[in-house]
Amino acid sequence: KASLIANPGCYPTAVILGATPLLSCGLVKDNFIVANCLSGASGAGRKADVDLILPELSGNVRPYKVACHRHQPEMIQALQAISSDPVKVCFVPQLIPIERGIIATIIIRLAKAVELEELLGIYSQAYSKSPFVRISPIGEVPELKQVVGSNFCDIGLALSPENNTLIVFSCIDNLLKGMAGQAVQNMNLMFGLAEETGLLRSEE
Repeated sequence: KASLIANPGCYPTAVILGATPLLSCGLVKDNFIVANCLSGASGAGRKADVDLILPELSGNVRPYKVACHRHQPEMIQALQAISSDPVKVCFVPQLIPIERGIIATIIIRLAKAVELEELLGIYSQAYSKSPFVRISPIGEVPELKQVVGSNFCDIGLALSPENNTLIVFSCIDNLLKGMAGQAVQNMNLMFGLAEETGLLRSEE
């Protein structure tokens, strides 16, 4: 029913979708998450910058704006909205030599011991009515090639039981799910259309 909508940035979209189910269940120890995010060059914008052209990025991985990126407060604001306790995010953005796509590796210490099957169930239930979020089965982790060119967010889980730590992989296309596709999805909701309208390819 809103007449004005602000879409999340591309990094926050990947991190928020990856962390929300656990935060909403109170399973994140100290409400602290680490998000290490790898992004294609288009994630840093379209400005003419020598550091962002693919020949300069080729054969390299470049962390940038660590601990001071403008998207970090946005992540905290959105995640804070679903938790009664303060949320802390350590966000490390890194450019990789590809054109598009973001994969967020989110490290979460669990507040208690939980089996991977139960965690998978929490994520599957959380996104059971979300047509553009796909949860990978146990033993599989998503890859960028699965989402580039689409409005999907693919999420996979891996558990380190000896550290009581969950590793969440959240993959999106920064130009679609992280930007234009998400805007169309929200427009569809505003006008009472199915969320998928205009956002699925013939093979999907």
